[in-house]
Amino acid sequence: MPETMPPRPSGSRRSKNCCGEGELVAVAGAPGAEATSDDGVERLAAARRRSIETSHIGPVAGLGEMLRDQAEVARLGSELTRYANERELPYWQALGHFLEGWHARHSGRPSDSIARLQRGLELWQQTGSRVFRPVCLAFLADAYAADHQPQLARVTFEEALKIAADTGERWAEPEIHRLFGDFLSSDKDSSPSAAIARYEQAIATARKQGSRSLELRATMSLARIVLETGAAMPWREQLSDIYQSFSEGWNTTDLKDARALLAAEAVRQAEP
Repeated sequence: MPETMPPRPSGSRRSKNCCGEGELVAVAGAPGAEATSDDGVERLAAARRRSIETSHIGPVAGLGEMLRDQAEVARLGSELTRYANERELPYWQALGHFLEGWHARHSGRPSDSIARLQRGLELWQQTGSRVFRPVCLAFLADAYAADHQPQLARVTFEEALKIAADTGERWAEPEIHRLFGDFLSSDKDSSPSAAIARYEQAIATARKQGSRSLELRATMSLARIVLETGAAMPWREQLSDIYQSFSEGWNTTDLKDARALLAAEAVRQAEP
């Protein structure tokens, strides 16, 4: 069962466990000297930094916002893969595969996504890098789910959470739990309560970490399943509370979605 949700930190402070700007730029941690010394890779990194306009809510939020823009992910993944392949930079090749794999999953090509994400994990293992492995495994699990391989999806989600706990790289745990909940909500062998428990765990973990962006995203997932199943849960109050805790970033996709969900519920409540 999920832990009791701690009170959410007040104000609009950055998450205490956000990675630094360099990690956001690299998406997967600090690359080796061979990559950072190359002007071309630096230009790619600079382009990504300019494309992410949510630095005020932290790098995790900025990365999440970038991943809502499929066209941008496709462009960056393709450009990065081509550049890294030409110069045989495995670290950056892996990152390109991850971006392309994520895009393939959200473009209706789960089999292609699985192949690219697996290749990215292999390349990253060759470099000795362990950063971002939990969240990339979660992307792979999500692709397995879309490819109708529920057992592999479940095992891979569990592996992602175990590695996060073992390595201490826990910043992505809320998003892993949320994606796990999405899988359970559509799995015929799982109950809605199992998905709700994952969403509640995602919310509790994000709140403990001070990651309001991931808390918002998980709360929206909880709201949607409650609306679908008719479960008796005060989702509107929860979503309104976290939504109102933001003081900027109103044009980001997640805040727009939250605003639309709250507005639709207000209209529904007003109906005779």
